[in-house]
Amino acid sequence: ATSPGAPASVTAVGGDGQITVDWGKLPGATSYTVYRDSKPGVFPGNGTSLSTIEPPLIDTGLVNGQTYYYVVTARRDGDESLPSAEASATANGSSQNLAAPSGLTAQAGDGQVTLSWGAVAGASDYAIYFATTPGVTPQSGSELVATTSPYVHASLTNGTTYYYVVVARRGAERSPPSSEANATPMQGSTVLPAPQNLAAQAGDKQVTLSWSAVTGATGYTLYFATSPGVTPQNGTALPGVSSPHVHGALTNGTTYYYVVVAQGPGGPSAPSAPASATPTAGTPPVKGAISGALSAGAYAVILLENLSGGTGLVQVQIYTADPLGSPAGQLLGGLSVTASGAISGALPGKSGQAGVYENVTAAPLTSGSYVFTVSGARTGTLTLTVNQLASCTLTAPVQGSTHKAGMDLALTWTSQSSEKAQILLSDVMGTVTYPPQVPDPGGVIVPGTDIPNVGALDVLVSAVWSVKSASAGGLFLGDCAARVNLN
Repeated sequence: ATSPGAPASVTAVGGDGQITVDWGKLPGATSYTVYRDSKPGVFPGNGTSLSTIEPPLIDTGLVNGQTYYYVVTARRDGDESLPSAEASATANGSSQNLAAPSGLTAQAGDGQVTLSWGAVAGASDYAIYFATTPGVTPQSGSELVATTSPYVHASLTNGTTYYYVVVARRGAERSPPSSEANATPMQGSTVLPAPQNLAAQAGDKQVTLSWSAVTGATGYTLYFATSPGVTPQNGTALPGVSSPHVHGALTNGTTYYYVVVAQGPGGPSAPSAPASATPTAGTPPVKGAISGALSAGAYAVILLENLSGGTGLVQVQIYTADPLGSPAGQLLGGLSVTASGAISGALPGKSGQAGVYENVTAAPLTSGSYVFTVSGARTGTLTLTVNQLASCTLTAPVQGSTHKAGMDLALTWTSQSSEKAQILLSDVMGTVTYPPQVPDPGGVIVPGTDIPNVGALDVLVSAVWSVKSASAGGLFLGDCAARVNLN
């Protein structure tokens, strides 16, 4: 009289060396037993018993090509129900099992927890299992079904710690659970929402990333990888970036995957939806120059660069003196910059960067003369003739080579019509600009104390600022780059 009814809607789905068995839960059932046999007509007296607290059950270690038959019984207060109807499936070596979700994070808020994880190839959706004690499993936890990342688990008790795992689903098939994550909601905690509308536009050896601003964010961190499913846990970080951000020194033909996270007083947000792009070789971009034509010894660094998507970036940086000199000049704000000639219009100041003025054109930039008028505490008129010419070849280090972290790194390159070089090294800690130690063409030794981290290192030589544009017949500028490994 106390036994539950027989489980209904039993399904079996074959995978590689495994079969996922699922069924409908029964009110009052405290556990279930799955009986398996390799021939039809399985029942509790002749089948191999597999116990579980709740569905689904992933039966592993099976022989591919073999068909297995299952029935399920429910238990309550020690009593066992009648068996369900029989279901069968064949373990199929050609099937690709769902992988466990990776990179699960839990961010606490006020009465809520925001969960995020990396996408699983082939998954249709995900199930979240949670509990208020560690060691949560799909059998012991409460279930939140048909979820996607990021997911906000609301109506929680502040001060209580919640523990989570996530399972990928595809029809009746289930993946193994993710690693466990936990968070403790607290009154007054504010979690920023995940950034929206992340877009990746491919260029020549670069990808331009853009996204919508998040209210209250104090900054952003991009994470990238060369395989799908990038998360803040498995991706390479690009901290302190803003939208749009140009990720350079990349390998043409390689696809790069990105997510972006907003930083705020309450910690990082959940990551955005992913975006990807594959850099491809193209026309060398139009670039800019350095000039000493402003009053009181001030310098203007002009950057003209064609972006992907048929637009161009126009940027003027005003310095108190030559930024590649000794001592180096510092950025100088509070000025007005107006462009005319091949482009025209006022250049607004860049948010958060005094002394930097920029605008994005509706069409790509072309070779020609560009005139910039600076007014305010420093004045001057700058005329720049730009010719598109790939002028830089990096001979060392070689793309993909390995170097000892913390040791000196020798850079050598050759270029045309250039007299100074700017060296950019970018690792997981960000990007650092190094002024040249010798005129270009030539080489530079970068002090090893400046690159102590292990992992990927992007080396970019921008050759170069032409300080004698009249005698050189205009600016000829091209970049050369390599990605190397530090260990």
